[in-house]
Amino acid sequence: MGAAGGSEIGQVRTNNEDAWFCDAERGLYIVADGMGGQEAGEHASATAVAVLNAALCGAPLREALAGGDAAMAGYLTVALAEANATVYGLIAEHPAWAGLGSTALVAVLRGDRLYLAHVGDSRAYLLHDKTLLCLTQDHSVAARMVADGLLDADDLRTHHLRNNLTHALGDAETPEPACAAHTLTPGDRLLLCSDGLWEQLDDEELAGILRYAATPQEAAYRLIAAADDAGGDD
Repeated sequence: MGAAGGSEIGQVRTNNEDAWFCDAERGLYIVADGMGGQEAGEHASATAVAVLNAALCGAPLREALAGGDAAMAGYLTVALAEANATVYGLIAEHPAWAGLGSTALVAVLRGDRLYLAHVGDSRAYLLHDKTLLCLTQDHSVAARMVADGLLDADDLRTHHLRNNLTHALGDAETPEPACAAHTLTPGDRLLLCSDGLWEQLDDEELAGILRYAATPQEAAYRLIAAADDAGGDD
């Protein structure tokens, strides 16, 4: 089983606020997309990844895995709460960064079992038997409108409230993450990404690249290149 990751600045922004971590040996994958502009967003996402990477390891993780789905959901929730407190603490150290924040998406893979937890609008996709499934639901005003039947799901990618988040790291109150567990089958391919990818490429484009890329690294390169070619807005 292989894994790879990558991120580019795109065609519009002057800095890259995304951060990611990928370790196939540990079965740990993290994506964070910072908010707040310039240094604030970059530090928020990098801090989130660092805290989560440090928290999700060793004996506590093994104990949570042994405890099953509920134990893992609790463990991931605590790790994200720690990340939230640390990101929020950056504002006290740097008052000019008021309003900073970050999405966070964590995947832990053990054998055929996948554990997910997220806040914000970074997404997890699963390519299963040629079908692309989105395993997460955005924490945004637009996504809530879709859930309430007020907005067509096809319009979410372009709606002006798609990036207006209802949950993110960096809040004074700890955001409640969404946690889930899935069983994977041989041949499944998993994609974790920020909105800089899913806003630029529709599901058909994502599925095509995931389906035909020979390696995870090729998939990462091709996904980034395609998003860049589509405008590279983020």
